[in-house]
Amino acid sequence: MTIVETKNKELEDFAVYNGEGTNLRKAQLRLLDILLEFDRICKKHNIQYFLSGGTCLGAVRHGGFIPWDDDIDIDVWHTDYAKLIKILPNELSNNFFMQTDKTDPSFYRDYMRIVDKNSKVVYKDNRSRDKFKYPGLWLDILPLDKTISYKVKKNVEYLYSGSQTHLYGYKNGKLKKKIALVTYPVSLLLIKNINIISKVAAPKDKICHLFGTGMTPKLKRKNCFPVKLMIFEGFEFLGPAKPHEYLLDLYGENYKEIPSKSKRQAHADIIEVYELK
Repeated sequence: MTIVETKNKELEDFAVYNGEGTNLRKAQLRLLDILLEFDRICKKHNIQYFLSGGTCLGAVRHGGFIPWDDDIDIDVWHTDYAKLIKILPNELSNNFFMQTDKTDPSFYRDYMRIVDKNSKVVYKDNRSRDKFKYPGLWLDILPLDKTISYKVKKNVEYLYSGSQTHLYGYKNGKLKKKIALVTYPVSLLLIKNINIISKVAAPKDKICHLFGTGMTPKLKRKNCFPVKLMIFEGFEFLGPAKPHEYLLDLYGENYKEIPSKSKRQAHADIIEVYELK
């Protein structure tokens, strides 16, 4: 049972979302299995990562999962990310699958996931998942690098990710697909040049997710690295160097406040969790 002290000093019971035995709690415990497997592999190969986004927020605010959350976010430096792509296929147990655009052509994003083979996640609009090899619960692994400009990165990311979405048929509109045939190669050229400039001229402390993640967080390297231990669901995992400052950058000064009930939404419409084989 998860009880958190709200802004009004009242104790709120979140068991209605993920109480023991609920379907969401079963899903969260399976996600925890993925995270433990990932952490084991990273320790073995001396790879630094940190709990990021809503996973880091949950660790700080709830001591584990945000009660209504149904995924896990991990950030890694781009050089460690390249190592993981080579390592994971040989290290993951048979219950998990490394999903990239190479291992699963239906997954068109430029980052990787570790997917649970023994579960199923369904969205209200499930077009982007219908053809996946494994439609199960997942852990996102997002690469980080320097960036010359958050604004430029955000605008080009919007162009690039939007073009991908229309080309893969995950959004309706024949006209938009035709437009994407032009904007996609343009965005690739822009990305190539921006990456070259960022490698040479970007400030060391100005970092962001690489292109293709669909996200442009404004992060500072000093708040992320070197990583340090934090507690999540009773286990020690790696978190950002300065969790408070990191979360301030992402969510603002009120990040510890509990959102209204109308904003407490899980990503998935349906989650099915099966026994491990």
